[in-house]
Amino acid sequence: VYNVDEKHWTSGTIVRTAGLGNSDIYDYVYAAGSDGYRYNHDSGTDDGTSAMSPTLESWDIDIDSGNKLMFCGSVIPDFKSLTGTIYLRLKTRKYPATTQTTKGPYSITSSSGRVNVRAKGRQIAIALTSTAVSDDWRLGGIRLELQPDGRK
Repeated sequence: VYNVDEKHWTSGTIVRTAGLGNSDIYDYVYAAGSDGYRYNHDSGTDDGTSAMSPTLESWDIDIDSGNKLMFCGSVIPDFKSLTGTIYLRLKTRKYPATTQTTKGPYSITSSSGRVNVRAKGRQIAIALTSTAVSDDWRLGGIRLELQPDGRK
């Protein structure tokens, strides 16, 4: 597979003999399999009858430029769409290149407002996963309620 945006080749495990990308005519990527079937790629929420189990994780984010420890008391999720349950984990570090401390998972649904968490560090990473069939979500933004917590 050639990534036209990043300009590099990558290999995968799905065997496809030909494909047609997104255009004004087609809504999805269509590909022909070596088994004689046509596949719609990047559509739907499941892998046949199994959940896709997507994961999205940020890189470490420096809190207060990494100078002070910060306390995160709550998270306010903002999804553009959400069907099912998303699991949120916060991964913090006291110092760069040290082991992460993971808080969570915290369950988030479309009716979730503020999610109370207790996480402290100089850096934080946000991880989102879903595991059930028909889970469907599109991330908007996530707000962290932070306050300084010293220099230790």
